[in-house]
Amino acid sequence: MMQFDDEDIINAQDFIEGAEQAQGVQRYRRALMMNAAHRFRLAQDWESVTDSDLESVEIKKESDDNETKAAGMMMNCDNILAIKTLELMGEDFFRQDQLFKAANVKQQIAEIYESENAYLLAAKNYEEAFELYKMQEMITPYDRFDLLLKAAELNFIAAPNKRHIMEAIHTYESVASKYSQVHIDAKEFYFKVITLHLAKNDIAEAAEALRNFGSSDPKFKESPTYCSTGNIIKDFQERSFSKFRWRYQKAGIKTMFELWDTTILKLVKAHLEKSSRCFPRSQNSRWYHPNIRY
Repeated sequence: MMQFDDEDIINAQDFIEGAEQAQGVQRYRRALMMNAAHRFRLAQDWESVTDSDLESVEIKKESDDNETKAAGMMMNCDNILAIKTLELMGEDFFRQDQLFKAANVKQQIAEIYESENAYLLAAKNYEEAFELYKMQEMITPYDRFDLLLKAAELNFIAAPNKRHIMEAIHTYESVASKYSQVHIDAKEFYFKVITLHLAKNDIAEAAEALRNFGSSDPKFKESPTYCSTGNIIKDFQERSFSKFRWRYQKAGIKTMFELWDTTILKLVKAHLEKSSRCFPRSQNSRWYHPNIRY
């Protein structure tokens, strides 16, 4: 049980009583509430810190670094209170058209949710942070594509359903297109798009995506990744999960979360096992490979 400093608690309560009596003087009331919050911090009474800081925001109708500091300290004790404070800060920054600060707050909220393994909520806030950054003229979207990519991965590993798979595919295709336009290597995005198609058991779309990427990006077609990706499609068609897994891991494509690879392999394995049970292997079966026209 945490022991609070009685003197700090008494002083904080005195500041609050003074603020309550100073109803008509906003600046004075806010100063008293901020002093109360400071005293509560010294006593490590985090719930009272939150209440005092939120009240000070309500009095002034805008945010500043005091709330940021309060939220940062509360993250070590109570993430729910930290999120509550940050959300209010973000709303105030948005009203003041301080979009860069609002985006930073959204990103902090996302990171808290991610630390709690609340991946869907984290993804939602990463996406909102990206949109706010994009609205801010001083920053280009390329600088914060990491947030959009992280949101796609979190949605997928949290709920690997068809909707989230298609959303991730569209995200990677969009980012790959932007990167290739400015001559940035996009092979990891091509690889992820193709393996996502296989994760939803759509070998035809995987093969078509490989052909399209090879046509639009000559450097990719000449790369080892293009060949290994084609072989992965071949392994999938031949229902050889051991080969698929070996080649997938050998490709060495970086992901933000280990669960991404685990989820991809789990889905592929389930599809191949089901296919083997339902349709016996045929010696004349034709695989999809980049060197074959079909």
